[in-house]
Amino acid sequence: MKILRLVLLAIGVLALVLGAMWLSGGTTPPPPVNPQKTILAETSKTIHAGWAEAETWSQKLFAEQQSDIGQMQGAGRISPTEADYLMAQSNNAAADALHRVLLAEFHRSDCRPAVVKDGMAGVDTLWRRLPGDARLQELRQIYDVYVKVARFVASSHRLSPAFNGHSWKSFGPHRSRVLAEADSYRNNAIYRRHLSKIITLRDGLAATNTRLSEAQQQHHKALYDQIVRHFNRFTTDQARLSQRHLLADVFHRFSSEIGGQLASSLGSYYARY
Repeated sequence: MKILRLVLLAIGVLALVLGAMWLSGGTTPPPPVNPQKTILAETSKTIHAGWAEAETWSQKLFAEQQSDIGQMQGAGRISPTEADYLMAQSNNAAADALHRVLLAEFHRSDCRPAVVKDGMAGVDTLWRRLPGDARLQELRQIYDVYVKVARFVASSHRLSPAFNGHSWKSFGPHRSRVLAEADSYRNNAIYRRHLSKIITLRDGLAATNTRLSEAQQQHHKALYDQIVRHFNRFTTDQARLSQRHLLADVFHRFSSEIGGQLASSLGSYYARY
């Protein structure tokens, strides 16, 4: 109703001004007023003014504008064609504001996830009305990279050894894959242009090596525990004798690939087995 009230007020003020000019200016009548043109112009102006001041996405403002336009059409004040025109103005003004707000947010060093989440809800709303819109498409592309990098830097990069009695997943190839993924994000054109100032993402990518080192230690300890747990399942002398050659192969590979204190501990376990 806000748009409707403002439009009616504008028309009333214009009528008073023109009437006063006519009375004070003699017998020359004022130019005729086109109410429909005034309604469209004032409504469009109000729509754009509402979004010009927006600092975040407002589902309430968008819904109010769309509702007001629908009420104006329902009351017969505007035609369906004019309602479509005003709906397009509302969609366009909202898309402009959303593009401005979210781009600014993505360029903040302290980019706020809550603002991004609300903004992308607005993108989804507008995308249903403006499919293929270049502004919204750009935001969707940036957000896609934003989500992938945020998920990556939040990961511990752990890897389960998945020991199966004689083999396991080595950490080396996993490390290489993770480091390559980090590099791909750093070199991504969208990340470099729009997201590289975000501290959590930038520092998270920089910490990939450190996290991998922690994950590698956890991987080696987990592998050791899985090996011991597996071979402890064999409790009789005969069963252990049948498994000893497999444990020897596991121990030699473990020592070659991992080494260190864990390899020494596994060697002691093998000697007692």
